[in-house]
Amino acid sequence: QNFSKEKWERAAAAHAELIKAAEAAGHKLYYEYNDDGTIDPFMSYYNMSLKRFSDGNKEIIFGRAHNKDLENWQRHHLPKGIGGNGALGITQELVDAFFMANGEMPISGYGQDGTPIINENSGYTEKGFSSENEMRHTKWPGGGPSSTYDNTNGNRPVTLPGTYKMYCNREPRFYVSVIFNNEWLNVANRRVNNLQGVGEDASKSFDAPWTGYNVRKQVSLDVFPRDNKYSYQPGILYRLAEAYLGYAEALNESQDGPNENVYHYVNLIRERAGLPNLPQGLSKEQMRSAIQQERRVEFNCEGIRLNDLRRWKLAEKYLNHSYWGMNRNGTMASDDANNPNAYYKRTLWKPRTFTKKMYLMPIPQKQMDINVKLRQPTGY
Repeated sequence: QNFSKEKWERAAAAHAELIKAAEAAGHKLYYEYNDDGTIDPFMSYYNMSLKRFSDGNKEIIFGRAHNKDLENWQRHHLPKGIGGNGALGITQELVDAFFMANGEMPISGYGQDGTPIINENSGYTEKGFSSENEMRHTKWPGGGPSSTYDNTNGNRPVTLPGTYKMYCNREPRFYVSVIFNNEWLNVANRRVNNLQGVGEDASKSFDAPWTGYNVRKQVSLDVFPRDNKYSYQPGILYRLAEAYLGYAEALNESQDGPNENVYHYVNLIRERAGLPNLPQGLSKEQMRSAIQQERRVEFNCEGIRLNDLRRWKLAEKYLNHSYWGMNRNGTMASDDANNPNAYYKRTLWKPRTFTKKMYLMPIPQKQMDINVKLRQPTGY
């Protein structure tokens, strides 16, 4: 319940021991490279979730082998129009959490009515649509058809003309993680279309994204449920990136401010993600926020976020509010906030509640009856 510097020091020492043993055993962050030798952040993050340990993915520390049940799980990610059911969605808040390509956060907070507070230094906008291909230096094929590749310079698109500007100029992990409307859909040789009444991927049932987004992360671009085509997928329970960020966090909390090691391990994750290093001179509190944001993005959709929020005691801040998305009932590719048929506008999905008592689960009454000395956690 109370801050303990000693516990953070012990946590830092444990992480240091883990990292030393893991690296001595050959574990390392997973990287892929462009032909000019630069890190390809798109392919690195993409295949980090898909490659076997035996295929060179030494980032995996604890994992389990692929099993057939995962094929149905992959189908839950993907749009209805290719045989998926679009059951696994992403909130607008997670979309907002990904950095811009320049490393800046696009949204710094929200007003009382849910209106985003835009970080003017980020270059972010959510008005209008792009007019040309957005090219990046990568071998990742998920952003557009092969006819759009610039093989001479090693560049490929990550967005195509007509993309809502909210999704343009974002960091590589965003494109690898999120299926958004009008994004390129490789196996169908077309774009995602969630517009009601006209889109192949739209439905007013649960077989379509309720927030306008599906999860792309951890699913191969070649998975095609309609043709019963699936791919190998390791179950990664713990990877070296988590050890690095855990070590940085423990070091930061055990000291008056971040030292070189804190910066080093956070920047390793950012470098692999194609982002610039953190600025020097951050306070302890600023570094804490930076690490928390990095964990949110790096481990998105890996089942880590809830436990992070619980141990940080921030669940009341992030889970006790209304959640938003795009207008899933929209029939027009418009961003006109006054048009009820416009798809591209922030739309309330549903409220969620998290109160202080919910950090602990209640004890079942049956157990209370068996042992009269048990005491129910406060609030129940």
